[in-house]
Amino acid sequence: GQYLPSKLKIDYPLELGTSAVLFIEKQGFKEVLERSGIAGELGLKLILSQGYSTRNIKRIIEFFLSRGVDVYLLHDYDFDGINIKHKIIEGSRTYRKALDAIDMGLSYKDIVKYNKTEDAEIYESHRAYGNIFERMGKEEQQFLWPNKQASQDKKSGKTIYTYRRV
Repeated sequence: GQYLPSKLKIDYPLELGTSAVLFIEKQGFKEVLERSGIAGELGLKLILSQGYSTRNIKRIIEFFLSRGVDVYLLHDYDFDGINIKHKIIEGSRTYRKALDAIDMGLSYKDIVKYNKTEDAEIYESHRAYGNIFERMGKEEQQFLWPNKQASQDKKSGKTIYTYRRV
């Protein structure tokens, strides 16, 4: 007889091989989790972004959630990390649907509990984060924006805010 290669294609739902999905706001974690074998061993799918999630990432998160797969969010404790979490869990101007993801990112309570306040890093931003700042408790406000420092960028004239993050 003659051998003919099979053209059989089997499609199975992606969620069958997925126990959970982890969204991380940092690109570098993908290689670490894949090389270590942790992601494969746990059946964990990774969604990574460089900062804010796009509408497409939110659609992917919604897809998994609609199929009963838990989606976890991992983020820094800074204004952007807190904002990223809120825009996914509560919805945003560009993607209004709130997504029932599980927040496992750093919180103020975590950094106090694990004595990470000393590990805080100073960074500068042109963003004021007023809407997030007003929703926080006094201790969080004082930690993330001590002394409410701001200066003017000599080239652009824009305000530069000095914040902390862990």
